[in-house]
Amino acid sequence: MDKAEKVRTFFRNNPSTLVLLSGGVDSAVLALLASEGATGMIKAITFRTPLVKGDEIEMAKAVAEMLDIDLHIEDIDVTSDPKVSANPGDRCYFCRKILHREAARYARTAGLAGIADGVQTEDLDEYRPGIAAAAEDGILHPLAEAGLTSLPRHALRQGSLPG
Repeated sequence: MDKAEKVRTFFRNNPSTLVLLSGGVDSAVLALLASEGATGMIKAITFRTPLVKGDEIEMAKAVAEMLDIDLHIEDIDVTSDPKVSANPGDRCYFCRKILHREAARYARTAGLAGIADGVQTEDLDEYRPGIAAAAEDGILHPLAEAGLTSLPRHALRQGSLPG
């Protein structure tokens, strides 16, 4: 089974998983594979915060529309938390804790059992405080679990993924 098929299979086996759709390439690939693998409507969430560029929100909207994914956009001011606004080296940890808490709240209200993000294998080799937060919060990494690494930007436009 190729790597992309492993991710599709993840979503076939876990159809009630919320996709964290940031508007970046990795989460867009995750959404694509979710839409190809799941049996039923895929739900995704995007966070509009002072730390997220507007074009990332627009990209998340475009991906969701193209893939016919139900996208919820949540407005949240993560900078109101002093642990984020102090801008320490591990700011991402505290920011992610806030976002994961909101994603979990939305998942519960939507009747979803899990939450998945676009972390891929290479991300696990780096110091990333947000990944530590994800581990604590039970966020799933289907791309990394399948062994997917950084994807070329043209993969989405061409509609094909490397195996």
